[in-house]
Amino acid sequence: MKEQDLRRKNDLARDEAFLERWSRRKAEARAEFRPGEQAQPLPAAADAEAARETVLTDADMPDIASIDEHTDISPFFSPGVSEALRRRALRYLFRLPRFGVRDGLDDYDGDYRSFTPLGAIETADMKFDRERLARLAQQQLAGESEQVEAAEGEMPPAASAAETENVQEIAARDGAPAAQDTSTEGDSV
Repeated sequence: MKEQDLRRKNDLARDEAFLERWSRRKAEARAEFRPGEQAQPLPAAADAEAARETVLTDADMPDIASIDEHTDISPFFSPGVSEALRRRALRYLFRLPRFGVRDGLDDYDGDYRSFTPLGAIETADMKFDRERLARLAQQQLAGESEQVEAAEGEMPPAASAAETENVQEIAARDGAPAAQDTSTEGDSV
């Protein structure tokens, strides 16, 4: 318990030291800034202002074919340069080999119409589908054989004499032995 209390006191002391240091630095920064004073312009800013004074036009621009990867194209963004010339310069620049390289991170860059065949490899999905189709085929065969057996085992309850004669005639014509008449009609015992 004492150890935890000691840690808490150290954390509080560290936080207070941080806040004191932050407050002191903020007060120093306020003291250095005086609202009546203007900031000294940087030399680069002076050069930029001089460049703004001279407005470049289409006639001042270099030939687009002379642009390479090291050419400064900032003059093409001058307000006096036409939008068409600016676009042609940018289009030419981005078609250069250094800038026209695809990074491979675009999802749809690849040609997904062709693929490498798997060969003899069978995926889990392929195996599952093959086994499922085999089970369905076995079930269909079992169902058909049960229907055939049921159809062979069933005889009409009472076949008429005319139907029995028709069956016997067809069997005799085909060369098969005639089925025995199992009906009770016309039997005299």
